[in-house]
Amino acid sequence: MSFTRDRQFYRFSSYGFLKNLRFFEPFIILYFLEIGFSFLEIGILFAIREISTVFLEIPTGLIADTRGRKVSMLFSMAAYITSFVVFFYFPEYIAAAGAMVLFACGEAFRTGTHKAMILEYLRLTGQTEWKTAFDYICGPGQMSGNRTITVLQERHPILAQP
Repeated sequence: MSFTRDRQFYRFSSYGFLKNLRFFEPFIILYFLEIGFSFLEIGILFAIREISTVFLEIPTGLIADTRGRKVSMLFSMAAYITSFVVFFYFPEYIAAAGAMVLFACGEAFRTGTHKAMILEYLRLTGQTEWKTAFDYICGPGQMSGNRTITVLQERHPILAQP
């Protein structure tokens, strides 16, 4: 049985490619510099975001399991939007740290939901035998960023140094 590449497949592929591209990060760094944060403070903010994402994975996963994936995605978008509103209206460091925790909450709600939606789609279309191969089928777009970094590090060894 062959896999059906319908419109939803291309949506999943596009999302897989675009979901972790963070085009806003250079601009938020510039914004933080403009409001007077040092590079150390900006680094600490990014660390707060990443550490908070890790610690929020289990609680947000429990909420997603009990409330559903759609509600989880809505919470994710609400947390993202709220974090950027806080960044804009409250340009103090402590507010930025709180906004980073809100952003991490959005990330934690978002992660895993995409895979769960793909598995649900495969179940509804009767294609569950493709669940292990689906990442390979629509993964090239999702993994292209990692491949680009690997190629750059191989061709320019200075990029591979810590």
